[in-house]
Amino acid sequence: MYLEHFDLKQAPFSSLPDSQLLPNLNNSDTLFIELIKSVNSPESAIFVEGSSGYGKSSVCRKFLNALRAHKRYAPLELQHSNIPRKDLFISLAEQIGLRADDTLITFKRIKAELKGLKSREKRVVLVIDNAEALPKKTRKTVLKLAAKTYCGERLIRVVMFFNNDVKSILEESEEALFRQCKGRYLALTKINDGAVGEYLEKKLKLAGASDSTYFTASATRLIGLASDGCPRVINSIAHKAMISAYRHQRLSIDKEEVQEAIAEIGFIRLPSKKSLMARIRTQLFGLN
Repeated sequence: MYLEHFDLKQAPFSSLPDSQLLPNLNNSDTLFIELIKSVNSPESAIFVEGSSGYGKSSVCRKFLNALRAHKRYAPLELQHSNIPRKDLFISLAEQIGLRADDTLITFKRIKAELKGLKSREKRVVLVIDNAEALPKKTRKTVLKLAAKTYCGERLIRVVMFFNNDVKSILEESEEALFRQCKGRYLALTKINDGAVGEYLEKKLKLAGASDSTYFTASATRLIGLASDGCPRVINSIAHKAMISAYRHQRLSIDKEEVQEAIAEIGFIRLPSKKSLMARIRTQLFGLN
């Protein structure tokens, strides 16, 4: 809609995962590097947690793409995280080359095939997004696989992305398996208030903008306050604000366009502190 108006090659702000447009303004790039290091270490279970909209799925896709680009790795993925234990075996079997006959696929057969991959010097990595939806039995089975060794080496590494505090949902037996895997917790952080402007500029540059300063300082501050640093909310507000500017045939996006965007979305990610809530009202309505 507004691409030609702002001289852009592609839409800069999307709610969908896009690992190519993932600037390092929270800790996403640092987290990605830590994930690569972890799957090449003795750790066989890595849990990544972060709030909804922080970019976990983007990091997950980028991580999977990096594994697929290297012959050393044999990446596996669960397309649907809410999967019972039996279907977990079938999904893994299909991806590692076994005939997916649900009457024959067992934990023992999966383990045997993983040993074969290990003997061929393949590093198997199972990646699960939205892992909070895994049934407990399935999650425990995944951890049991991650705890298995062959010739002193782990048969499989497991990387799970959680949409909440993973420690609050793990049972004691799962925590014991996690420790046995030498498991590691990683967290994806929000974008700091002072970095929202840089985030917007980088997204616009990556989308082909010759001038990445379309958003005024007051517009940027308001987006930061309303989003509380959540990339998905920043994207949504910025996208709607650019539509508003296009509708009014403006090349500069100011506080008024952001106000329209927030009103249209009908949602603000309010910080918990009352002082910050008051600041948002001031930015939105000019109230003291």
